[in-house]
Amino acid sequence: ATAFTAQHGFQMWHGFATCLRAWADLAHGKARQALDGVTLGRTMLQATGTRFLLPLLSVIDAQALAANGDLDRAQAVLREAQRHQDATAERWLACEVWRTLGDVQRLIPGIKTSVVEGAYQQALDLSQVQGARSWELRAATSLAALWLEGGESSRAAALLQRVCSNPLSGAPCADMDEAQRMILRIQNA
Repeated sequence: ATAFTAQHGFQMWHGFATCLRAWADLAHGKARQALDGVTLGRTMLQATGTRFLLPLLSVIDAQALAANGDLDRAQAVLREAQRHQDATAERWLACEVWRTLGDVQRLIPGIKTSVVEGAYQQALDLSQVQGARSWELRAATSLAALWLEGGESSRAAALLQRVCSNPLSGAPCADMDEAQRMILRIQNA
C-alpha cells in the first residue's frame, strides 16, 4: 500500500499506510523502525491538514514511543488524542486511548497502581457505555493483568469470567484467547 500510494501521489493515504506499516513493525518487535515510520507518517498527514483518525495514529505513536522508552512523550501524545476526541466527538477509539494510557503508565517506575487502574477502569467503563465488546475485552484483560500483579487473582478472575461469559461473535479472536489463557493460569495457580 505504501508503494502504491507514493507512486500515485496520494499523500494522505500514503501517510496512513506508513503509520499502519509502523504498527506492523512494532508488532514484530522493530520498535525503532516503528517509531521512525509513525513519525514520518504523521508528518505526511500533518502536511495534508487532515485530523482524520488522529486517535488511532496517536495510539500507534504512543505504543512506539513507549517501546523506545519515551514514556513522557507517549503520555503527551495520548493526552492530545483525548483533547482531540473531546473537541471533535471522534470517540470511537476513546476506550483504546485510555487503555493504552494505562499500558504506558504501567511502565513508569514508582507510579501509583491507582493511577494505572483508573485509566484501565475508564477504558472499561467507556467500552461498556459504547457497547464496544472488543474494547471491553481488551480493557478487562489489561485491568485483570494489573490486579494479578498486585495479588488480586480472585478479582481478576471474576472480571475476566464476566467479560468472557458473553463471547464476541464472529471469527476466533486473539484477545479472547489471551483472556481465556489468563483465566486458566489463575485457576491453575
